[in-house]
Amino acid sequence: MKIKNLLLMLFFIGLLNNSCEKVDEWTHFNKSFDFTETLPPFPFIIEEPTAIPFPVETNSAETFDEYNTSPDLIEEVKLTEASLQLLSPTGANFSFLKSVSFYLDDADANGGMEKVLIATKENISDDIGATIDLEIVDKDLSDFIVKEDIIIWIEIATDEVVTEELELKIFTNFFIDAKILGI
Repeated sequence: MKIKNLLLMLFFIGLLNNSCEKVDEWTHFNKSFDFTETLPPFPFIIEEPTAIPFPVETNSAETFDEYNTSPDLIEEVKLTEASLQLLSPTGANFSFLKSVSFYLDDADANGGMEKVLIATKENISDDIGATIDLEIVDKDLSDFIVKEDIIIWIEIATDEVVTEELELKIFTNFFIDAKILGI
């Protein structure tokens, strides 16, 4: 009888564990922002890091509807990936960069939120190539992702002059942990 009860108990524990994994699948999702921007030439070396704002429409309400959740049910948001890719001019690379950082900011000037460092790459070597994967800063970014509009600031310092326009692809991916309908 004890063996039967033990087996039955193990069965229910396994069932419960599997159910928790299924709930996690429903409450965890990713939100990516992938956009292209053109920067003008800068005919001088930028020794002091200078930030360039890129407004982003998050479409958060639409995303939360898709996953049956809402802003008040978001438990945590973490940046998992951030990269910068040089699309043109053809054959160009990021050897002109000394450093690059991504910041997140509230698009609402009266929102009361401070700009937050989310990813960075320092001491960029001359053989970097046309793609930079930034090092992620571990912060909960829930307050930003629930907004409909945010600003991704890209802060750069250079050690070379750039004489041509640069077409950049900016990519960020956020992991979102949310409650689904309060689960």
